Amino acid sequence: MPVSQAQRSLLSNALIERPPFHGSGVHKFPSDVLRVFVLGESRPVLLNKDAASGHDFERLARVCKSPAFGVNTADGGVQRNGLDRGKFACNIDVARSGLLQRVHDALFSWEDQPREIEAEVAKLNVYGPGAFSECRTDAVREGDALFGYLVLVFPTPFEGGQLCLRHEGHTALHDASSSTTANVYTSPNQVSWAAFFNDVSHEILPVEDGYRVTLTYNLYYAEDSGMHVQIPRVMRPEPIVYAFRQVLEDVSFFPDGGRLGFALKHQYPVPEILTRSDHADALNRICRTLKGSDHALLVAAQAAGLQPQLMLVYNLQDLGTFLSEQPIPRGTSLEKTNWEDIMKGLKADKIVWAADEIEYGITPISVIVTAPAEDNEKEKEKTAMSPSASTSSISTGTGQLSPTSSTRRRKSIPMTAPDLFWVSPYASTHTRVETNYVKYGGRKASLAVMSGELVLIARIPSKENRALS
Repeated sequence: MPVSQAQRSLLSNALIERPPFHGSGVHKFPSDVLRVFVLGESRPVLLNKDAASGHDFERLARVCKSPAFGVNTADGGVQRNGLDRGKFACNIDVARSGLLQRVHDALFSWEDQPREIEAEVAKLNVYGPGAFSECRTDAVREGDALFGYLVLVFPTPFEGGQLCLRHEGHTALHDASSSTTANVYTSPNQVSWAAFFNDVSHEILPVEDGYRVTLTYNLYYAEDSGMHVQIPRVMRPEPIVYAFRQVLEDVSFFPDGGRLGFALKHQYPVPEILTRSDHADALNRICRTLKGSDHALLVAAQAAGLQPQLMLVYNLQDLGTFLSEQPIPRGTSLEKTNWEDIMKGLKADKIVWAADEIEYGITPISVIVTAPAEDNEKEKEKTAMSPSASTSSISTGTGQLSPTSSTRRRKSIPMTAPDLFWVSPYASTHTRVETNYVKYGGRKASLAVMSGELVLIARIPSKENRALS
């Protein structure tokens, strides 16, 4: 057994401690910038603490439209409370004031490489009494450098209206109400802020009294100069780094080398349409934008001397489960002759699938071999060395075994790769894609669907090479 129970527990427990998916705090701005100018209004609304009246907020609320984040418009009191950036202006500079640096610290301070980020004003929201937003998780979009949001909550008098964030079973509540911040604010120019990744579920709880005024920024990975910050950081020691190093010191842990598999905890856009020039680099581009705990896992694997790589797990119905180095686009054709080596077992280290003049390197994880009934005993003898050959089941990636089909005339015999251990099951990943493909069997062609799960695979050196890494 390449992975003992103690090693399983060590790796699994290390994944529990992960970098945060959000950050929050209080930030002080110059006194003359906390004001907003609204198109069509003759004078600005002051947003310093105790600087504006309830009438000013009512006036601001009247000119606002629907908010950015999923407001429940079934309630008549919440139909008008958002304003797009073209309809207002303010002088707040989150980069020069140092706030963007604090956002970077909250989300990326544990990384070993600097991130360049920028902020862009998106929305002004005014939530009056009874207003709220329903829970929402934003979809990630292909080619978009957006990775999160920054919300500024101005020190206006209000109660309720907490920002509730949820991710991976964890909940964070950002409360900037007057009663909560009464002993926190030491200056009328301070603003409460919260930043979080864009695939985190978020909602605004009902405002009980007063007006909650917020300014929302989109956060992007920056490539060009502009409103950005670049801060070098030294990665703090992570439990997963120590866990990797500890198991690698044990010569019984995959002595001939192997692979560890991890599900990803955040969502990423996987391209469905690829050209010959960009298909090989599609997953590498995602690798450069990993968020939170996913990036921490990548960095930890590299620090421990492993070779991490993003891959897709595809389930091909009755054929088995395979790892692919590139996304397989919709509408590709799967010729039966491509699978002759696979159907004999796990003999091929990598099989090339040619479609639309593009070659896809795929590696079998588990394969279902269908043998005639009279050959069953021979197949059992040939596969006796396989740890899964004694049962009519295949690996599902969840640590459980599911039964395979069998008939009177033919029987399915599973073959499972022995050098791959899933620390977290691939079925629990947060990024999935479905691909239609043309499947050939006998004289007929049919349309089939395969699901792809985005995972991180870390290759383990053999025991001889670990001392050199």
